[in-house]
Amino acid sequence: MKFYHQIRKTLGSAELKKEWNELKGNSDLLDEIGTAFSLYKTDDDICRYLEGKLPERVLNALLENLNFDKFIQLSLKALHQILPLMLQGQRYDEAVSAIYGDHYGKNRQKQPACCRLFLPMKSEILWYYAP
Repeated sequence: MKFYHQIRKTLGSAELKKEWNELKGNSDLLDEIGTAFSLYKTDDDICRYLEGKLPERVLNALLENLNFDKFIQLSLKALHQILPLMLQGQRYDEAVSAIYGDHYGKNRQKQPACCRLFLPMKSEILWYYAP
Protein backbone atom coordinates (compact mmCIF):
# COMPACT_ATOMS: atom_id res chain seq x y z
CA MET A 1 0.00 0.00 0.00
CA LYS A 2 2.95 2.34 0.52
CA PHE A 3 3.60 2.26 -3.23
CA TYR A 4 -0.05 3.00 -4.02
CA HIS A 5 -0.13 6.04 -1.75
CA GLN A 6 3.20 7.36 -3.02
CA ILE A 7 1.86 7.33 -6.57
CA ARG A 8 -1.41 8.96 -5.43
CA LYS A 9 0.43 11.74 -3.57
CA THR A 10 2.89 12.27 -6.41
CA LEU A 11 0.19 12.65 -9.04
CA GLY A 12 -1.96 14.76 -6.72
CA SER A 13 0.85 17.20 -6.00
CA ALA A 14 1.64 17.41 -9.73
CA GLU A 15 -2.00 18.36 -10.37
CA LEU A 16 -2.65 15.10 -12.20
CA LYS A 17 -5.65 13.96 -10.14
CA LYS A 18 -7.69 13.11 -13.23
CA GLU A 19 -4.89 10.82 -14.43
CA TRP A 20 -4.69 9.27 -10.95
CA ASN A 21 -8.42 8.53 -10.99
CA GLU A 22 -7.96 6.66 -14.27
CA LEU A 23 -4.85 4.84 -13.07
CA LYS A 24 -6.02 3.74 -9.61
CA GLY A 25 -8.51 1.24 -11.03
CA ASN A 26 -5.93 -0.44 -13.27
CA SER A 27 -4.10 -2.85 -10.96
CA ASP A 28 -2.14 -4.43 -13.82
CA LEU A 29 -0.68 -1.07 -14.82
CA LEU A 30 0.07 -0.23 -11.17
CA ASP A 31 1.92 -3.56 -10.94
CA GLU A 32 3.90 -2.66 -14.06
CA ILE A 33 4.82 0.74 -12.62
CA GLY A 34 5.96 -0.92 -9.39
CA THR A 35 7.97 -3.48 -11.33
CA ALA A 36 9.63 -0.79 -13.44
CA PHE A 37 10.62 1.35 -10.46
CA SER A 38 11.84 -1.68 -8.48
CA LEU A 39 13.85 -3.42 -11.20
CA TYR A 40 15.24 -0.54 -13.22
CA LYS A 41 17.43 2.15 -11.71
CA THR A 42 17.89 4.60 -14.58
CA ASP A 43 15.22 6.91 -15.95
CA ASP A 44 15.95 5.66 -19.47
CA ASP A 45 15.32 2.02 -18.51
CA ILE A 46 12.11 2.91 -16.66
CA CYS A 47 10.89 5.00 -19.62
CA ARG A 48 11.66 2.17 -22.03
CA TYR A 49 9.75 -0.33 -19.87
CA LEU A 50 6.70 1.94 -19.49
CA GLU A 51 6.78 3.37 -23.01
CA GLY A 52 3.28 3.78 -24.42
CA LYS A 53 1.64 2.72 -21.15
CA LEU A 54 1.49 6.12 -19.41
CA PRO A 55 1.02 9.69 -20.58
CA GLU A 56 4.34 11.56 -20.69
CA ARG A 57 3.29 14.05 -17.97
CA VAL A 58 2.43 11.18 -15.60
CA LEU A 59 5.67 9.35 -16.31
CA ASN A 60 7.73 12.51 -15.77
CA ALA A 61 6.01 13.22 -12.45
CA LEU A 62 6.66 9.66 -11.29
CA LEU A 63 10.31 9.78 -12.38
CA GLU A 64 10.87 12.96 -10.39
CA ASN A 65 9.32 11.69 -7.15
CA LEU A 66 9.34 7.88 -6.91
CA ASN A 67 12.02 5.42 -5.90
CA PHE A 68 11.36 1.80 -5.01
CA ASP A 69 14.14 -0.54 -4.04
CA LYS A 70 12.47 -3.34 -2.11
CA PHE A 71 10.52 -6.39 -3.11
CA ILE A 72 8.07 -8.48 -1.22
CA GLN A 73 8.85 -12.17 -1.18
CA LEU A 74 5.80 -13.18 -3.24
CA SER A 75 5.38 -13.19 -6.98
CA LEU A 76 2.59 -11.19 -8.56
CA LYS A 77 1.11 -14.50 -9.73
CA ALA A 78 0.92 -15.74 -6.13
CA LEU A 79 -0.51 -12.44 -4.92
CA HIS A 80 -3.24 -12.51 -7.55
CA GLN A 81 -4.27 -15.95 -6.27
CA ILE A 82 -3.99 -15.21 -2.54
CA LEU A 83 -5.56 -11.73 -2.33
CA PRO A 84 -9.08 -12.70 -3.50
CA LEU A 85 -9.30 -15.29 -0.72
CA MET A 86 -8.06 -12.77 1.84
CA LEU A 87 -10.65 -10.26 0.64
CA GLN A 88 -13.27 -12.94 1.37
CA GLY A 89 -12.09 -12.98 4.98
CA GLN A 90 -9.45 -15.71 5.07
CA ARG A 91 -6.20 -15.12 6.91
CA TYR A 92 -2.97 -15.25 4.88
CA ASP A 93 -2.06 -18.76 6.08
CA GLU A 94 -5.56 -20.06 5.30
CA ALA A 95 -5.48 -18.58 1.80
CA VAL A 96 -2.05 -20.03 1.07
CA SER A 97 -3.11 -23.46 2.36
CA ALA A 98 -6.24 -23.35 0.19
CA ILE A 99 -4.14 -22.66 -2.91
CA TYR A 100 -0.91 -24.55 -2.30
CA GLY A 101 -1.86 -27.09 0.34
CA ASP A 102 0.20 -27.59 3.49
CA HIS A 103 2.97 -25.00 3.18
CA TYR A 104 4.29 -25.28 6.73
CA GLY A 105 4.87 -29.02 6.69
CA LYS A 106 2.86 -29.62 9.87
CA ASN A 107 0.78 -32.43 8.43
CA ARG A 108 3.61 -34.41 6.90
CA GLN A 109 4.41 -37.75 8.44
CA LYS A 110 7.71 -38.00 10.22
CA GLN A 111 10.38 -39.42 7.97
CA PRO A 112 13.06 -41.85 9.08
CA ALA A 113 16.44 -40.28 9.84
CA CYS A 114 17.93 -41.56 6.59
CA CYS A 115 15.42 -39.56 4.51
CA ARG A 116 15.59 -36.18 6.25
CA LEU A 117 17.23 -33.25 4.52
CA PHE A 118 19.32 -32.19 7.49
CA LEU A 119 23.08 -32.12 7.76
CA PRO A 120 24.56 -35.08 9.61
CA MET A 121 25.32 -34.69 13.28
CA LYS A 122 28.86 -33.72 14.24
CA SER A 123 29.44 -37.12 15.86
CA GLU A 124 28.44 -38.87 12.62
CA ILE A 125 30.91 -36.78 10.62
CA LEU A 126 33.76 -37.40 13.07
CA TRP A 127 33.02 -41.12 13.12
CA TYR A 128 33.06 -41.30 9.33
CA TYR A 129 36.38 -39.46 8.94
CA ALA A 130 38.13 -40.86 12.02
CA PRO A 131 41.33 -42.83 11.23
